[in-house]
Amino acid sequence: MLRPVIVLVAYLSLSSAAFAQTDATSFLDLQTRLKVGDEVIVTDDAGGIMTGRVSQLPGTSLGLRVSGRELQLLASDVRLIERPKDRLWNGMAIGGAVGFATGAVLAATDDCGGTTIGPCFRSAAGTLAVGGLLGLIGLGAGVAIDVALSRPRLVYARLRGAAARGSTVPFFSRGQIGVRIHVDW
Repeated sequence: MLRPVIVLVAYLSLSSAAFAQTDATSFLDLQTRLKVGDEVIVTDDAGGIMTGRVSQLPGTSLGLRVSGRELQLLASDVRLIERPKDRLWNGMAIGGAVGFATGAVLAATDDCGGTTIGPCFRSAAGTLAVGGLLGLIGLGAGVAIDVALSRPRLVYARLRGAAARGSTVPFFSRGQIGVRIHVDW
């Protein structure tokens, strides 16, 4: 019984993979972050917002299909490009499937030895019961993650003014305190 508890705690403490990818700052970067057919929300220089599907990514402009019309947006006309909000159903499906599979594997591999506390779950009914319980927990976790991601995700932001970028990072070591400054241009 101790092994299934450890596996359950490990499963519940895992987070989804986080990609430390910075936002695109040039239209050439978009070719690695978008593909033809992706749905995007574009904010132009005047503050207008349009939602459409990417039709082409030549590198210096963005082809966008909006309400059946083809638009060609130059890099100088686009302020932001975002992906739409994540939908709840996919988080529910992924969380439920992963939870059910984990529970079913835990129950099917229950050794049913004398060291377990409680009933043996190796039977088909036990496998379905444990899989169903963890499936419900996974479903709830999937919804919670999707609610946390329920805002548009930034893909591209045009830099204003000069193209210089910088960062400052404090550092501490034995007897020393300082700031590391990094500037790119």
